[in-house]
Amino acid sequence: MKTLLNDLLSNIRNTNFDLLEAKVFWEEQKKKYQQQGDEENANFVWAILAIITIHHDYRSAHEKLQNAEYYEAWCEAEKVELTAKTLKRNNPQLFENIADIYNQVQILQSIYPYKLFSSSEILIEEHKCSICGKVRNFRNPCGHKVGFLYNGELCHNIVTKCQLVGIALVTDPVNKYAVAFAQDTNGKRIEYDYSPIAFLMKRWKNPYQFWNYQVKEKTLLFYKI
Repeated sequence: MKTLLNDLLSNIRNTNFDLLEAKVFWEEQKKKYQQQGDEENANFVWAILAIITIHHDYRSAHEKLQNAEYYEAWCEAEKVELTAKTLKRNNPQLFENIADIYNQVQILQSIYPYKLFSSSEILIEEHKCSICGKVRNFRNPCGHKVGFLYNGELCHNIVTKCQLVGIALVTDPVNKYAVAFAQDTNGKRIEYDYSPIAFLMKRWKNPYQFWNYQVKEKTLLFYKI
């Protein structure tokens, strides 16, 4: 597996590299280990698949920015961020292979004009474990921890009963995709000022060309890193 992994990591930053083909191959490897009950290797392959997913979503974000699809790119960037955090929690060593992408996404997010987000206040009355299907709560745990891997699968809660209590406007959201957009009197969405990003995209042609910026006299100055 080490040779196959090294081969993947050596080629994955070539924009012509077929991520879909790689995903299919590693999905088959994970299924094999799961069937064998080899949890360690199944979890390791999950981490490899997470790397592939991060590259896919990162490239997608860059492509959408090139097409001036700014909100859609924002959502792809959030997917990268969430997958990277989960990868770091479960396999810090493999996370280092995409740490620069994770950092670049955070830098990209910082130049977006979004400041307000909606936050749903939900009363969860019942949820089940995605691993064992058991209804669980504080007094009735099942032993599986949310955000961790079990035989190549990520544990999360499946909400089966809930109530929407309210919606609030926040500046530090849990879900960054929930951007608050204003509307004009005709109900048409009023777009934000994306000019700094548009300026960046005239120069950012390759997603793996990493960059940063500094603010000087209220002007963004971009530079390669």
